[in-house]
Amino acid sequence: MLPKILLYGALVLTKAVQAQDPPKLRLPWGTWEAQKYEPDPNVDPPGGRNPLGTPDETAHVETEDCLLLDLYVPVKAFLPNAEPLPLIVWVYGGGFVFGSKEQGGVLYTGRSMLSASNYTTSFVAGNYRLGVYSWLAGPYMETEATPNAGLYDQALLFEWVRDHIDKVKGNKDKVSVWGLSAGGSSILYHLIRDDGARDPLFQSFAAFSPGFEWAWNNTAGGKLDTVYKIFSNLVDCGSDCSIKCLQDVSPEAMAEANQKLFEQVIQGGLFPVGPAVDGKWVKTMPPLALAQGNYAASTNRT
Repeated sequence: MLPKILLYGALVLTKAVQAQDPPKLRLPWGTWEAQKYEPDPNVDPPGGRNPLGTPDETAHVETEDCLLLDLYVPVKAFLPNAEPLPLIVWVYGGGFVFGSKEQGGVLYTGRSMLSASNYTTSFVAGNYRLGVYSWLAGPYMETEATPNAGLYDQALLFEWVRDHIDKVKGNKDKVSVWGLSAGGSSILYHLIRDDGARDPLFQSFAAFSPGFEWAWNNTAGGKLDTVYKIFSNLVDCGSDCSIKCLQDVSPEAMAEANQKLFEQVIQGGLFPVGPAVDGKWVKTMPPLALAQGNYAASTNRT
């Protein structure tokens, strides 16, 4: 990843950039030379391509290849003898189906957060995949692909912070993850990963207005399996659950089917897809796991 660094008064903004022609990897992550600005997550959500209706916020429909981050660091972090700064990592909301690291304008960017802290912290925001690109689940997905891909995307962001934040005078031992709505829910899924046996890679968190899709039936023919087959039919792959067929579907057809899925699937929440029980990362729903004590208990919470 080759960053572009811009100066904003007391702030250094490092914007992620991306390769012009990224390699076709078997897994949707890897390393390559960066040459241009990054895309946003590829989605076509309910309510159109700008569901928040924010006048000054343009909608984006780009590519699945969106796993990039923005890094905001106060200039004073680079002064002689400056102590490493604590870090806020922002996980955006959007019902797991829309949003990006730049969603909401200045409200959710590092500029406002750092100003409010009097430039005593750094700030990171990264994309994760949304909609059907991330949350198709069920028994077939568990054996042939990766359910809950968006959680792995978020974990990759936390791993990047752990491995590299010291290079910009950040303190990897003082990482606080904040999230709103789906972002707040995501944080709780990291706490219950593998029944709490995995280090979530942050020391404190603030989960604002978390909510959950009641997606726990991952048996053959269950709700998750049904949603997968409905989507497969929408892209003309039939109900035989062929991952290979889905991989060959054009981005335009995927986006159109992603939109139609909202019209055909009624869940307990607002949207048809989101994090689901997969027998590995998510073994039960977060409220139950938290009540049973199956979570990483070494974090401070708000």
